[in-house]
Amino acid sequence: MPIRRRTLTILAAAVATLVALAVGAAWLLARSEYAAGRAAAVLTDATGLPARVERVRLWPGLGMTLALEGVTLSGADASQPLFAAGRLEATVPWRALWSDDLALQRVVVERARVRYDIDKAGRDAWTPVFDHVIAWIGPGPSAFDIGELQFVNCALSYRDQRSGSAIEFSAIGLEASDVRPKSVFPAKMRTAWQSGADLGHASLVGEFTVDPDQSRYAADRTQLKAWFGGDALPLAGVDARAGITALRIDLEAGTASAEVPDAEVAGMAFATSVQLRGLDASPVANFRLQTQDFNPRAAAAALAVTLPEMADDAALTRARIAVQGEASAEMFSAEASALAIDDTLATGSLRWPLSGAATPFVRLDADRVVLGRYLPPAVPNAKPVHPGAAIEQALAQLRKLDLDARIRIGEARVAGAVATELVLTVEPQP
Repeated sequence: MPIRRRTLTILAAAVATLVALAVGAAWLLARSEYAAGRAAAVLTDATGLPARVERVRLWPGLGMTLALEGVTLSGADASQPLFAAGRLEATVPWRALWSDDLALQRVVVERARVRYDIDKAGRDAWTPVFDHVIAWIGPGPSAFDIGELQFVNCALSYRDQRSGSAIEFSAIGLEASDVRPKSVFPAKMRTAWQSGADLGHASLVGEFTVDPDQSRYAADRTQLKAWFGGDALPLAGVDARAGITALRIDLEAGTASAEVPDAEVAGMAFATSVQLRGLDASPVANFRLQTQDFNPRAAAAALAVTLPEMADDAALTRARIAVQGEASAEMFSAEASALAIDDTLATGSLRWPLSGAATPFVRLDADRVVLGRYLPPAVPNAKPVHPGAAIEQALAQLRKLDLDARIRIGEARVAGAVATELVLTVEPQP
């Protein structure tokens, strides 16, 4: 028995020594220029782009960790890489070394910079890269399994030469766990952006599902917080929040939908739902919007929009809206089932062409309106203007527009006079 124990001890020590030597040799080899070159060759083979890796690190722990530092993928212009990362790190569990299990304990992408440019012909450098990667991976369902996924201080630069638009996303962060195809996983995301004088930042926390094989993506029980700033907004900017109960995106079908029962922008609380179709061709959006009671003047001020002064300071201080409609590149249409402004209740419909030669269509049915409170305030020492003349002047300007409009007011009050069943019609110009 003592001999057997001694033999086992010697064998165990020998195995441990061999493992230590193997790990040490792998560690030394990984830090060599040869390892950096081989890593770059693998990246080039996978992406089809010239790759460079400054340094490779390999060390054992709860799993085997491999880190690539100073990674770049170059396109046609080598001076402006399409992709650059300070560090790409992956930890593989020990069991994966002797099995076909592709699970990763941890993946970290740190200080990555992506450049996405579209030229005047509508071409970009990333589409062939994606096709190359898919071909390199080979057929079969997605089988990734990541215990912990992190993006740290990453950035994305987007420019479209066709429209001249550009936007820079920075401070991109992501923390997710148990990331698998078709499985719900928790995640936190954040980013900041700037486009010209416009800027902002946002965070998103919720539960997500990705199915890359079917190009379907979902988010549930998600909280969005954002801040918007810029020259067109107040110095303090505008805060926004939204509770998204369900978000669905199906790229193959070209559809998307969102249910937002609780949102607030510029102090205006509302609920909304949106359904999009034709994302791969001509997008069309169907929407519903219902606000709580809000102050239009306060909301406009929060958005740096100045409403005209009126004879009554309390005018346009109370409102509530319930509307549904459809929007496309050609037409915006809406049906207001409930439109409350101050003491007026109304319903109506609108069809407003955004392109083409169609005539705008407006219908409005209001119960009663105190017209005098919406007139311009009186000017001291100015010649009095009869309210009826001011209204007629405003209506004359309205009639000059190329509209198909019908506005009915059950009861109109102005300067002590009352008019019932007032109907204004504007016919489209021939």
